Amino acid sequence: MTGVIFVKPLVWIGPLVWIGPLVWIGLVIAFGAWRRARSGRPMIPRVAPGAAFGETACSGRALGCLRGLCSANRCLIVTVDQGRLVVALAFPFSMFPMPGLGALEVDVPLSAIARVTPGRRLWQDVLTIGFVDADRPDIELMLRDEAGFVAALGPDLARRAQQFAARPLRQGKAGPRLRSRIARVFLCIWGAGALIGSGIGLSADFTVRAHGVATTAELIEFQGKQGVVRYRVDGIDHTMISNFGRGSWVPGQTETVYYVRDDPSHAVEAGNLGFLALFAVAGLIALVLGLIGPRLIPGWS
Repeated sequence: MTGVIFVKPLVWIGPLVWIGPLVWIGLVIAFGAWRRARSGRPMIPRVAPGAAFGETACSGRALGCLRGLCSANRCLIVTVDQGRLVVALAFPFSMFPMPGLGALEVDVPLSAIARVTPGRRLWQDVLTIGFVDADRPDIELMLRDEAGFVAALGPDLARRAQQFAARPLRQGKAGPRLRSRIARVFLCIWGAGALIGSGIGLSADFTVRAHGVATTAELIEFQGKQGVVRYRVDGIDHTMISNFGRGSWVPGQTETVYYVRDDPSHAVEAGNLGFLALFAVAGLIALVLGLIGPRLIPGWS
């Protein structure tokens, strides 16, 4: 007898495993967006047109806190415009309520800056920014065009920075670096591969669902990290390697699978559709970011 279905209450526990983290991340982003809106800071920071200085994909850290908690790597936007220094996290990092990074985001008048000191930390050139307010921690910025930044701060700060400089100020272009271009190429390659792979998988999955028979498979064991499920067709047991591994479910739980009538050994899991769709969406996002990300998201250029 074929097509006999007996579904236990936890049949969907495997497919639901990847939904929980997405919901959790969505809630965290929503909370971060709410906090940012209440503070009056922009959701998507950008360099204002005509700014005296603007540079994206910068790095920095706030001094006086635990190492790593108050640092950002190539995800800062530094702007000097209309008499103010603004250091902001680029989108989408601006939407995450990450502890410690509040000390690194700055929006102060230039008169609040007490000093700018060029120096080195390990192998990196850094600019240490000190503030008049003693309660505000100093910050370190790693910029490509240090000379342009210091000049935009005004003649007094520029003169003092040159006076106490332990090294020459860097002069470079504020445009995209080779590393950023390599990252975009990688995103394009990975995104295209993910789209092709998931497209082939979705096509095969839909074909089996359209012409196959639904039945119940039971997890019987694990091979390494992957589960092995067993289903019966016409009194004959068949097994297949599951796409869901340890942590998704335990032996004895069941799921729905679809098998081909003429070849019962060929089957697909019902939860596989959501996994493939998620992989296709990730590939599409990666490809779009690689191709036109800097134009879509200010701060990535």
